[in-house]
Amino acid sequence: MTRLTKIAAVVLAGGKGKRLGFSIPKPLAPIADRPMVAYTLDTLARLRCDPIVVVIGPESESLWSPLLKDEYQMVVQPEPLGTADAALQGIRLLPAEIETVLVVNGDDSAFYSPETLQKVVRAHTESGAVVTFISLVVDEPRDLGRVIRDASGKIQALKEKRELAPGEETICEVNDGVYVLNRAWFLEVFPEIPKGSSGELYITRLIDIAIGQGERVEAYQLKDLTEWVGVNTPEELNEADLRMRERLRLSQS
Repeated sequence: MTRLTKIAAVVLAGGKGKRLGFSIPKPLAPIADRPMVAYTLDTLARLRCDPIVVVIGPESESLWSPLLKDEYQMVVQPEPLGTADAALQGIRLLPAEIETVLVVNGDDSAFYSPETLQKVVRAHTESGAVVTFISLVVDEPRDLGRVIRDASGKIQALKEKRELAPGEETICEVNDGVYVLNRAWFLEVFPEIPKGSSGELYITRLIDIAIGQGERVEAYQLKDLTEWVGVNTPEELNEADLRMRERLRLSQS
C-alpha cells in the first residue's frame, strides 16, 4: 500500500460499555475473540498512519496498556467533554510536521478496509478541504446525523435528528463518524466550537464552522455498507461477532 505522508490517526476510545453489559470500555468489547478496537488499530497500522494515538477515559489505563504496548500512543481525556475535546487531546500529542489527521471512533470502525480509509484521506488532501467525513446512504437513518445538501449537491449542514426541519427527516444520507482534518485549521477553530446542552463539544460542529467560514467541506460516500458496523446493543455486538468470524474465515480460505 502506498504510504500517505504526514498522516496521523487519533482513535476516540473513551466510550463506556454499560449498554452492552460490560464494565470495560466499549471499544474493548470482544468480537471474534479480540477487542473490537484491535481490528481498527490493525487497519490504521496497515494504512501506515504514524503516530496512532488512542484517547481513553480516566481510570481505564490499566485495561488498555496490555493491548497498546509500545506500538501506539495513549492519552487520557480527563473529563468526558465530548468528541471534539477527545480529538484535541490526541492531536496535541502529534509531531509538528503532521498536517492531516484521521479521526475514527474505536467502537464502530472494526470493519473498515485500509484501502477505503486511504481513498478518504486522498479525497481530502486532493480537494483542499479543511474537513472531510464519511457518509453513507441507509434505508433507516434512525437517530443518525443527516447530511443536508442543496439542489446542486453541495453540503449545507450536518444535523442531528433533533435539529431536523420538516421534510429533512426523510434524508437517508448519514454521517458515520470518520473524519479527516486539517490539523492547523482544527486547532485554530477549536475555541469556536459551541457547547452542547450537556456541556460537551461535538466534532460534528466542525462542519458548521467550516461552512460558515466559506471553507471547503467534503463527504466521501461509503459504497460498501458492510464496512460500517455500529455496536450499541448486545444484539449488535453478537451480529458484529458473527460477521467478523465470517470475514476471517473467508480471508483464510
